[in-house]
Amino acid sequence: MHIYKSYCETNEWYHFYLDTVYIAQNTSANSIQKLQHTQNTLARILLPNKRHLPSTDLLRQLHWLPVSSRIQFKLASLYKR
Repeated sequence: MHIYKSYCETNEWYHFYLDTVYIAQNTSANSIQKLQHTQNTLARILLPNKRHLPSTDLLRQLHWLPVSSRIQFKLASLYKR
């Protein structure tokens, strides 16, 4: 059982690694910009009474990272392991 659990944790880490590397290497600036626009729009939908605030403030209220920062965070957490 212990070996199986260790294998699963290693396998999860490996998939996390592959996802992170793929995102970091295969995401163009245009794609990141589109994803950021989508995230900003969703933040404005979730916080409708705060439409006058900049999107960075809305993301902060929702405890969301901007898309480019999220990618950097995933890479940093990968290398910390």
